[in-house]
This record gives sequence, C-alpha cells and structure tokens, in this order.
Amino acid sequence: MNNYLENKRSLLIFLCGALIVTAGFSFILSSGSEVFFMSVPIWAVLGIIIFRVKLTAISKKDMIVGIVNIVVLFFVTIVMFHHFAKMMFGQVIWREVILAAYFLLAVGILITGGKKMVALVASLLTSKVKNEFLVKSVRWFCLGLFWIFIILPFFLETFALHRLKIGDRINPHSELMLSYENVNFRTKDHLLLNGWFVPAHSDKTVIIGHGAGANKSNFLGVVDFWHSLNFNVLIFDFRGHGQSQGHTISLGYRERWDIEAGLDYLINRADVNSRKIIGYGVSFGGGAMIHAAAEDARLQTIIIDSAYANMNSMALQTVEKVGFIPPVFVRTIAAIGLSMASLESGFDIRRYSPQWAMAQVKQPVLLLHGKNDTMIPWQESEKLFAAANEPKAIHLFETQGHYTTMDDSSYRPVVEKFLGTVFKESGN
Repeated sequence: MNNYLENKRSLLIFLCGALIVTAGFSFILSSGSEVFFMSVPIWAVLGIIIFRVKLTAISKKDMIVGIVNIVVLFFVTIVMFHHFAKMMFGQVIWREVILAAYFLLAVGILITGGKKMVALVASLLTSKVKNEFLVKSVRWFCLGLFWIFIILPFFLETFALHRLKIGDRINPHSELMLSYENVNFRTKDHLLLNGWFVPAHSDKTVIIGHGAGANKSNFLGVVDFWHSLNFNVLIFDFRGHGQSQGHTISLGYRERWDIEAGLDYLINRADVNSRKIIGYGVSFGGGAMIHAAAEDARLQTIIIDSAYANMNSMALQTVEKVGFIPPVFVRTIAAIGLSMASLESGFDIRRYSPQWAMAQVKQPVLLLHGKNDTMIPWQESEKLFAAANEPKAIHLFETQGHYTTMDDSSYRPVVEKFLGTVFKESGN
C-alpha cells in the first residue's frame, strides 16, 4: 500500500514537473513540435530523478557507453553541419549545432523509450510461453514492425520538417556587386525573418521563395536574374531556414505567412509600387507562393518553378527511394509518415496541398519545370496546371536535375513573354 501511494505521488510530481517544463517552452517557442522536442530530454531527467533511478544500478560499462554516445552525437552533428555548409556554400551557425545535437538527443530518447515499450509488449505476449526460441522470435518480430512502421516513417517525416540551418557566407554585394539592404520582418505567428532587399530603382518588385533546406544566399543567381529584368528583389530565409527564426517547416502551408509578412514589408516601403509586386517560388518555395497567392491579392501574378502538387505522391517517391523497403509496404509507410507529419504540424498536409490552394488562385500563373527532374517529376507541375484557373501557362524544359530550368537558353524569353502579357493586360 505504501509503495502504491509513493508511486502515485511520484507520478503526480513528474506530471506537474513535465507540465511546468512544457509550459515554459510554450512561452518562448511558437511551434508545438519544437516545444515537444525541447521538453523530451528534460522529461527524461525528471523521470530519472523523481522515480529514483539509482545511478549505482547502472554499470560502469553502460555509463561509459552513454557518455561516448553523447560525445559521438555531438561530433557527428558538427561534421554534418560542416559538410552541409560546404555543400550549400554557407557557414556554420554554432548555436544551431548545439540545438541540432539536443534535438537528436531527444529523437534518441524517444526511440529508446519506444523500444522499451515494444519489448514490454513482446514480454506480455509471451509471458506464458515456455519455448525460448518462440519468445525471441516474437520479440524480434515486434521490433521489426516497430522499426519498419514506426521508426522509419518517424525519421522521414521528422527530418523533412526539421532542417539544418546554415548561415550566409556570401551576399548580393560580395557576389554580384549589387547594393542591398539587410531587412527583418515578423510573421503573424511572431517569427522574425531575415532577408535582403536589392533595389533596381524600378516600379516593379519580385518576392522570391527559396527551396527547402536552402537559404537566401543559395539563390543569388535568381536575384541576379530578376535584377537584370529590372525588378526590385526581396529574398528572405523562410522559417526554419538560414538566419530566420523557427526550426520547423510546414511544407509550404504556414510559409504563406512568411510571404505575407514580406508583402507587408514591401507595401510599407515608399520606393515600392504596391500594384506591381509579383511572386517567384522554387520547389518548396513555389508551394508556399501558391498558398500565399490563394489568400493575398497583393501578388499581381506568380511564377512557380519545379514545385510539387501534393505530398501523397512525394511521400510515395521518398519511401521508394529508401531502397530496402519491399514494394508491398511502400504505401503503408508513406501513409503513416504523412499521418505523423500532419499530427506534428497540426493540420492535414495531405489536404492543404499546393494543388488544393492553386484552385483558389485568381492571379495569372506561369508554371515551369524540367522534364528530367528526378527529385520532383514534371508531372507535378501538370497537376498544378490542371488545378489552376485562367489565365495560366506552363512550359517544360529539356533540362537535367532539379531546378536547372534557368540554365536553358529559352528560360528568360519565356518569362519575359509571360510578364509582358500580364503587365499589358493589367494596364501597368
């Protein structure tokens, strides 16, 4: 009886402590997902303290293994950041290295806890079984199901929504000799975004949405392209990218608020004509631009390059690329991953897709895609085109790889022709 009361009291204390920790993070973080991952390691420490897990019960070997794992985790995180920064021509933000290591620790704790729960379930299922081989078989079968149908989808969705954040090593002046302003603006959900405004002393302005995992400095070629077309350029880091706040993306849906915040910034500039602002989005940024245009008429037109239509087909393609997954399991794993992503995001990402939003866009739309894009197939743009309202246009290029369309010699004439039609019809 005393043990029961003590356990009940310990559980109550743990729940109160966990609630306080979660509430504390909720005050400083806008994403429920980030609150959860930041809380997990502290919940684990609280559990060890409150439920009196004796450190003396842990062998010296286990303690050494645990310390080594943490050191290796931090080292791997540093290497990962350096490699990614080099690949993306950016620089490491050390604060992000620490946060990423902490995030990976939380993921490790969740996986460890999940494995223990699976082992407990397997133990309960075989509690009356005497055959040791059968007991082990059930245990390994349960662990196999756990890894294939829980951990794999969890990994795929978690690392799709949480990306490495790399800082800028170059800027419009260092690379293009263009003058620019470093600007900041805040979204409706209170995230501070960082961007560059590159003036062309023109009455036309373009707001650019970059791809997932990239940042604004990776798109200086795009800045140069639009500046050469005599457009003022606003390019910024989406939430969870580069120098902007946040560590969670929503695959384009909430990023519409980032674009709307950028539009708010532009409208308040005296040197920007509010009637001549267009949107240009690439890949993930294209999806965000479609969502923004569906709600915000301040975008006169949108040009979308190499974007996806919905996450159902993209999830299937992602799981297929894993390689070792039997084809019979692909759809199930993709569906589970999408459900997890929707749960973490707080909305159904299968429903609120760029394809769904495109049907609500009233502005002229130009869709561009490479026929040999292996990351996002050109058929995704055809789906978007089918969902779009008139006036609309689509152009497919014979380019290789993802978002290499701008390398095609006909890219600029296609864009200029479309813009000429748009501005002529609007009378601007």
